[in-house]
Amino acid sequence: MKKQYLILLLSVVVMAACNPSKKKETSTNEKFVISGEITGKSEGMVYFSFYNELKKGEWLRDSARIENGKFSYEADYFMPRRTNVRFDKTNYRKSIEFYIGKEKVNMKVDVNNLKATVIEGSQFDKDLKTFNKQMAEYSFVPGLEEAVKKFRDQNRPEAERHEIRNKFVDPGEVIKKKKEEEFKIKYIQEHPASELSVFLVPGLLDRKNAAYAEGILNNFEPDFRKTQPALKVIEGRIASKKETDVDVKTYLADVPDIAYQLDKSFKGKHLGNLAYLASMKNDRICGVTSDGKVVIFDTKGKILGEFATTYKQDVTSIAADENDNIYVNFFVKIKKKVKVRGRMMERHTYGESLCIVYDIKGNKLREFPLKGFTRPSGAKIRGKQLLVSNCYDNPKICIFDRETGKLLKEIEGLRACCGILDFDINEKGEFIVGNLGAFRVTGYSPEGKHKFDFGQRGQSIDEFVGCCNPVSVASLSTGAIVTVEKTPTRIKVYSKSGARLVDGVYELVKGCLHIPIAVDSKDNIYLASPEKGVVKCVAAQGAKELASAN
Repeated sequence: MKKQYLILLLSVVVMAACNPSKKKETSTNEKFVISGEITGKSEGMVYFSFYNELKKGEWLRDSARIENGKFSYEADYFMPRRTNVRFDKTNYRKSIEFYIGKEKVNMKVDVNNLKATVIEGSQFDKDLKTFNKQMAEYSFVPGLEEAVKKFRDQNRPEAERHEIRNKFVDPGEVIKKKKEEEFKIKYIQEHPASELSVFLVPGLLDRKNAAYAEGILNNFEPDFRKTQPALKVIEGRIASKKETDVDVKTYLADVPDIAYQLDKSFKGKHLGNLAYLASMKNDRICGVTSDGKVVIFDTKGKILGEFATTYKQDVTSIAADENDNIYVNFFVKIKKKVKVRGRMMERHTYGESLCIVYDIKGNKLREFPLKGFTRPSGAKIRGKQLLVSNCYDNPKICIFDRETGKLLKEIEGLRACCGILDFDINEKGEFIVGNLGAFRVTGYSPEGKHKFDFGQRGQSIDEFVGCCNPVSVASLSTGAIVTVEKTPTRIKVYSKSGARLVDGVYELVKGCLHIPIAVDSKDNIYLASPEKGVVKCVAAQGAKELASAN
């Protein structure tokens, strides 16, 4: 049984090393031990799950045999772990959780009264509880807890709850997270050779760039750092990030600055509930609702045409080619029996995804399946190719022959979130991806080679806020890059001076929803909102003078 854990552990270390050609990292020869004395079960098995801090959502699983009411488990030490112990393999609710470092832990357990379990020897667990208590005191924000309770009160008017969130909850959470980050960094600086400092690193580096990550690791004592297998894996990841991380001002050094503002003369309120937007010839824009209605409108918001598609639900994206043929992407939900905690249950899941092509009048031209897809998200046309992103299971961008639907290439390694993964194609044919699960903008060459990344999680103008952002991206003819963030809504245009906020655009969505974007030939920006319809952003007054000054 121990071999299973060791194989999984070594697999994580090898897979997490970002450059396979480099020396593979391995764990130390040091061990951690969990032993136990059991009341109520003299024979059988005890089951362990160890949370992998270096790969969120993954648990490493193993087991040991109980003999005469006792068990002993030993494995290679990698880093401190959140540990789950249970005696019923399928019942995760009846379990014992604690944190273990490089130590020997003994458990005294009554299987009929798990709450009475006594854990001896887990000094790391005690240290972590003390640390969390001190951090909670340091990061306390007066009034935040009460504001959160009021915001969650469903009996309050929605407008009042929205105001509470904007004025108290969101700003308070920002302050709290900043204080927590400060406290963790201060602890590492004061304890540069401790297990707890190592444990704090993955959380600090989550969705951060290489420069930030390298700064955190430089706080550790060099000799101690060499002995920590987890830090070695992180060093490999940083080295890989440094190959593609760019300073956006340097990368866009030839892109002139320009300012944008809301076009108040545009009438788009009636264009509500559009799930996706696409640019057409003659500066027309087409959009599609989630129930399959295609709408075509002009630069003033006037509807020029509309038609219903074959499917009336689960439409996700739309694209238009040079002949104004419209490619509509769907997914089909199916019922499937799955095993959940030992029981068979019927669940809705994703079945086949497909693309149906229409002419501008709504006549169906052809259709083909999007093979290997769970749920389509973004879509674009590039030459004779249809490009569609998949946002579930294996987030990726797939390149199809737009006539036959033949899959030509896949670009993998992306991080979708909230059912969103959008992208754009610039004038060079390069991919600009809103890699929102990583809080980054990621670029690929026309051939699909990873070219650049910029951005990280944070509150500054050059960073991305919320649970996952940016939800949309677009490329302007000048080479400038537009990013769209939700909750709070922030529309930014990146050029040689970095990010500049678009003036006058406020909350377009509530919660984790996609904000579709399209750009016409004059670099006007269109954004879709469920409640506000379509809004248009144009170069601000004085923008030409700003650009010419460059």
